[in-house]
Amino acid sequence: MSRKYMYEAEVSHKGLNKYRIVKAETRHELEEKTSALMAQWNEQWNRKMEREEKIKNDEDSMKYAQELTQQSNEIQETLDTILLHHLNPKPLNFNDLKDFSEYSEPYPKKASLVEIPKEPNISDSKYNPRPSFFERLSKKKMVEFSNRNKSAFELDYSNWEKLKTELSTKNNEIIKNNNILVKNWKERKAEFLRLQSQKNNEIDILFKDYISGEKKAIEKYYTFLIEKIKLPFDYNISMEAEYLSEDKTFIVDVLLPSVQDIPNLKSVQYIKSRKEFKKSYYSDTYIKKKYDNINYQIVLMILNYIFKVSSKSSLIDMVIINGKINTIDKTTGKSITPS
Repeated sequence: MSRKYMYEAEVSHKGLNKYRIVKAETRHELEEKTSALMAQWNEQWNRKMEREEKIKNDEDSMKYAQELTQQSNEIQETLDTILLHHLNPKPLNFNDLKDFSEYSEPYPKKASLVEIPKEPNISDSKYNPRPSFFERLSKKKMVEFSNRNKSAFELDYSNWEKLKTELSTKNNEIIKNNNILVKNWKERKAEFLRLQSQKNNEIDILFKDYISGEKKAIEKYYTFLIEKIKLPFDYNISMEAEYLSEDKTFIVDVLLPSVQDIPNLKSVQYIKSRKEFKKSYYSDTYIKKKYDNINYQIVLMILNYIFKVSSKSSLIDMVIINGKINTIDKTTGKSITPS
């Protein structure tokens, strides 16, 4: 398949020991894909950490071990029926691809203004105390008494004016910062809404072009369709597609799971004497057989999806699937994706 993707990024998760190369036609699409993949892996990691924490703290350890064993058995049974659960695929619903979410960042909390003290007034009781008996007997002392009160007022008023200027300057800075916070928030919200509207409009155009039989729209439609499939283990389908309109051939390069992605836990026992859990795992032979079976089912499932969904449109007569896996070249230690 010829290279059609301008952007790609390496995505990895050390905790899960996972690695993938993500490709996209636009930088925005690449960011969305890498973010979605990392969110999925982080969710898997959090579930793993929660399980380990429960192992440490769960008082009913025996019951918990039985639950893990039962879950492991159920997963193995479900892995054998992947194809069976995907025999009747439904076409894409364009609203399922759209983003109708509200902007999640809360409106910024404004800093409060500093309260400016009340302006001193010459009529305030502080500056009009009752003169003493002896002061009232002397005109001179009454003048001194009056001047002291006046001086006290003038000093307080001068200090108040300085404080008012300082606090007003501080409040102006607070108002300025509050306005910047709100302005930046509104800009981020506007950008979110712009990108959301742009994405939703692109979905509308995609469906319109798909119905019209436009090549890129057909490739994107079935890529979205297949990559939305949920499987019963920690693996999401990743694929590239090419549509040859001349002979109605649809070519798929699909990244299949590696053998390390297959759940291999068989049972869990709680050893009371050592207060620890003992895990047993399926043999390599069993997992290899299970792995082959899963990949066969995934390939047949993809074929079924494409042929059944495209049957009403008569767009596709032939499907070619090239399966690839991410693995490590033992001679170089580098990641490779052999077909």
